[in-house]
Amino acid sequence: TEETTEEPAPEGITYTIVLMGDVDGDGKISAADARLALRHAAKLDSLEGPFFLAADMNRDGKVLPNDARKILRIEAQLDELTVPEEEPTEEPTEETTEESTEESTEESTEESTEESTEESTEEFTEDSTEAN
Repeated sequence: TEETTEEPAPEGITYTIVLMGDVDGDGKISAADARLALRHAAKLDSLEGPFFLAADMNRDGKVLPNDARKILRIEAQLDELTVPEEEPTEEPTEETTEESTEESTEESTEESTEESTEESTEEFTEDSTEAN
């Protein structure tokens, strides 16, 4: 069994728990939540604080029509409520073991450019010779 301990918040600090998709704060995800998110996306209303966080379904810092769509899909049980993975904030500590292919790419680009330039010059020379 798993034990959890609850510690009281330091005095003067309030925590707000946000359920992703529950934009109106009623404890459930519904079409009304999608409506609020869509109205914010259309700049008809403004969501702030925990309501904005609840509407930002993909955690990109914006509330757009796709967020409202995701809320509707969850309400209709077409999608599941998932928390998007966050980007790592620190650089990986392991060194990469793959060899760099930068040189070979540059060489092949130079060769193909030279070849295409030579071909174009030859074609131009032939065309101008035929015109005389």
